[in-house]
Amino acid sequence: MKPKNTRDYARILERLTDVLASVPDSTLILEEASAHQPGYRLATIVLGHRHSRRALLTAGTHGDEPSGVEALCVWFEQHRYRPWLDRWQFVLLPCLNPWGYEQDVRENPDGKDLNREFNAPHPAAEIRFVHPILQQPFDLVIDLHDDRDSHGYYLYQSVDAGAEAVGRQIVDRVGRVTSINVNSEIEGRAADRGVIDGPCNPDRLAWWPLAAYAQIHGVKRVLTLEAPGRHSIEVRVQAHLTAIDAAIEYCTRLNRE
Repeated sequence: MKPKNTRDYARILERLTDVLASVPDSTLILEEASAHQPGYRLATIVLGHRHSRRALLTAGTHGDEPSGVEALCVWFEQHRYRPWLDRWQFVLLPCLNPWGYEQDVRENPDGKDLNREFNAPHPAAEIRFVHPILQQPFDLVIDLHDDRDSHGYYLYQSVDAGAEAVGRQIVDRVGRVTSINVNSEIEGRAADRGVIDGPCNPDRLAWWPLAAYAQIHGVKRVLTLEAPGRHSIEVRVQAHLTAIDAAIEYCTRLNRE
């Protein structure tokens, strides 16, 4: 059965373009996902070109996890980056799987789970788009997801010494917005009140998610944020917005010390 078209990716691009006109020192770059996906242009937004401190925010790797896409759009539309734009350059990849996003399916049109493709010998076109971006230097990477089976928010963190508390800071702040997954084990890994700590050991993985590829290329603070899929999208978006703000605030403060 052909998936049902449930969302409008063109509307996402319209929203981004409408906001960009009023944002100085910013760029929107659109690239075709691949030759067999005409019309699906992958978007890159760059804010604050002149700064050396850099953060990458990504969403929509899985098409059936829409809250991250909406959160990045709202974060941009509400100009929530402004308090830090005098210190940070932000690179936004708001929807890495536009076909899956429209069809409400996890995979891309070739049936590929994009978050399993980052070390594939012949990766999907969407991953070939992301690779050179992640090979650039970043101080922070935030990757937004939904977990449809989770009753509460949680995150994976791989961070450098001195930044271990960032996950706790995020979860404590998000706990004011929605529930936290306090299971001692989440997705087969030990968790501490919503925080799964430590690197994901790329050398031991048969496949790499975005976080592993970022680690291999030297990003010392990588956060994969998982909103609880059992909650409304409004709650999930607010949770992600709260988490993004908390992460950037903490990393900004850390770099001052």
